[in-house]
Amino acid sequence: MSYLHNHPKSGVWYFRRAIPAAIRPHIGYGKAGKVQWLESLQTKDLAAAKKRAKVVGLRTSSWTSRADIPENEPLEAPCED
Repeated sequence: MSYLHNHPKSGVWYFRRAIPAAIRPHIGYGKAGKVQWLESLQTKDLAAAKKRAKVVGLRTSSWTSRADIPENEPLEAPCED
């Protein structure tokens, strides 16, 4: 499954990943929380985007696999452009 998505107008690559329902309340704002993680990779070059996506993928997989998230501990919110 590819997490890379190209913005149709700007040509900038983004990392996009679904957030598991169990941790959605801990990410973002509101009762339901964020449904997906969307982060700009700040490049139009596919090769560079793939390298940057690996780093973001490792970071997001570390918190998506957590089962011991305290109720009141928010995780890092994504930057939205």
